[in-house]
Amino acid sequence: TVASANLVNKINALALDPNVKATVIDLGTYPAIVDVYEVWDANQGNPQSANYVARSIKSLLYSLFPSYPDLKYIVIVGGDQVIPQRRIVDRTLVSNERTYPYPDNQALWSAFKYRYYLSDDYYAASLPIGVDGREVYIPQYGLGRLVEKPSEIATMIDTFTAEPVLTPQNALVTGYDFLKDQAVEISSTLTGQGVTVDSTLVNDNWTADQFRDKAFKAQTYDLISLNSHFDHFSLFPNDPTEVLATEFDRPNTGKIIFSVGCHSGLNMFDNGTSLPFTGADFAQMFARRGATFIGNTGFGYGDGDLLAYSERLMLNFTDGLGYT
Repeated sequence: TVASANLVNKINALALDPNVKATVIDLGTYPAIVDVYEVWDANQGNPQSANYVARSIKSLLYSLFPSYPDLKYIVIVGGDQVIPQRRIVDRTLVSNERTYPYPDNQALWSAFKYRYYLSDDYYAASLPIGVDGREVYIPQYGLGRLVEKPSEIATMIDTFTAEPVLTPQNALVTGYDFLKDQAVEISSTLTGQGVTVDSTLVNDNWTADQFRDKAFKAQTYDLISLNSHFDHFSLFPNDPTEVLATEFDRPNTGKIIFSVGCHSGLNMFDNGTSLPFTGADFAQMFARRGATFIGNTGFGYGDGDLLAYSERLMLNFTDGLGYT
């Protein structure tokens, strides 16, 4: 398609840009990789067939990495249906992935049905760390993924090349219930970094309309920290009304958005979904507008008394925004 050709041209242009210093690895040029994709195509109901592809890709990457001793970042181009995320066994007893009702395509449905969660950390960790009989992947490289349509990925590339470094001036922070303590700490951390923070939605009363007034009708924010319950296509305020991911498909909805919300970062491929809303996810909507988004691909965890789990991870991320 024209959009696909345009994307390929943009990616190749990045490889020629001396300021970016990117190397493009086209998986389609490796016959062994093409073969394992054929196995996955024929076995979409088996999560291990997706892991077979992921394992083969990682083996290829790490055979090439010695030629790039200054490597710092890995960018995966395409959603899970293009380059599969690693399926990792979910051993949790509370909010296990098998209970999530909206994995609306065969590959994701089978992963969640058989109690797997999805992670890209596998690609950025050279060796796993053994913990309690499991493999834990600690990334050694900065890692990101561009989704979903070629035009949306191209928008992300254009945004990056136009403003590769963001110096945030203002932020919107939300939070309620057990997430209020995290939201307060994030607000304090950003304020200490010189960012003007709007934290009026850190309470147990804010509604969907109040959120819309802040996020869509007031000023444009460089940073938005969304601390609330989620599905991959909707945000839950304190009132029964949901804020849908499609509502963020508008200009100037933020430049970097991050969330502890369950499945807030889960990208659901549009084609092949049986329900009209499941393909409209936050990851795609933000990409469509050139915004960088960080969110959980599975259930996120917090603590009522401590800043722990996903809460701590997002606070550490906020600390990292101030590093120079």
